Amino acid sequence: MGEYFGVSSSGDLYSASGNIGGWTINKNMLSAEGITLHSDGSISSVPEKNNGNSVKIEDGVITAVGANITGTIKAKTGTIGGWIIGNVDNTTKEGSTL
Repeated sequence: MGEYFGVSSSGDLYSASGNIGGWTINKNMLSAEGITLHSDGSISSVPEKNNGNSVKIEDGVITAVGANITGTIKAKTGTIGGWIIGNVDNTTKEGSTL
């Protein structure tokens, strides 16, 4: 077993650097063309590799620039485009009701 790569007695592989399946292994992350999986559980993209668009997911919060989101968005509370999402109705900050 080397300093940077090894196999445990239970069959676990470990490495502090290298490449596997198109992913680059670093001490605290895996990265590939424009996306990084961090060891703290967060995921981020690189705008330069994604036409200026970026996404970051950290602690359950999604931050996106230039995202095209399709499908159903479900929320019990929060805001979308200035609309306040509530339990009874959806209102704007100005008081209009949807």
